[in-house]
Amino acid sequence: MRMERKTPATELRDRMERFRLRMDAENPSWEFAAIFGRVNQFYFTGTMQDGVLLIPRGDEAVLWVRRSLERALDESLFPDIRPMKSFRDAACGMGACPATVHVETETVP
Repeated sequence: MRMERKTPATELRDRMERFRLRMDAENPSWEFAAIFGRVNQFYFTGTMQDGVLLIPRGDEAVLWVRRSLERALDESLFPDIRPMKSFRDAACGMGACPATVHVETETVP
């Protein structure tokens, strides 16, 4: 028997809030962050997918999934998971792109 446990939605919200607070402290002018690494995506969303987690400063984060939307929805309690065929779809779906986009450079502890 396989035991599966989803990361609670409250924990995912807390992690995102801590990320935003850290970005505010370390990069006060930040507007947008992009998370491509699957380990970091798992930390913030509870699922590892081929895609990108886009985090705008003044709006809710969106996980854009390229391959298995159904699996992502089954594995995760993250509130906004959307399908994409290419990264261009994610960019268009998020609206205007700010001048600066922060991209992960390390794995979140």
